[in-house]
Amino acid sequence: DSLDQCCPLKRLTIGNCKKTWVYDLVKPASMDLKNLYWLKVNLNSTSLDLEYRQAKKNYRCLLRETKYEYMENRLNTAHNKNKTVWSIVEEL
Repeated sequence: DSLDQCCPLKRLTIGNCKKTWVYDLVKPASMDLKNLYWLKVNLNSTSLDLEYRQAKKNYRCLLRETKYEYMENRLNTAHNKNKTVWSIVEEL
């Protein structure tokens, strides 16, 4: 009882942080990269290390392009461009 008075529990509402820009291409690429990383760490192969580095570059490029296309599409379809720009900035 005294603990509740000194340190009452507070309820926090956690917002929906679903990333809507993640499309069907990103998820399999992410899983492939994780699997390749696991192989690289456990097998200690230089060829796997080079392959992982290249896959990571490709994955980052895919993420960059996907985010850009999503934000561009969102801006092009928005009625209130200023509000949309600021909502995108807040998401970053």
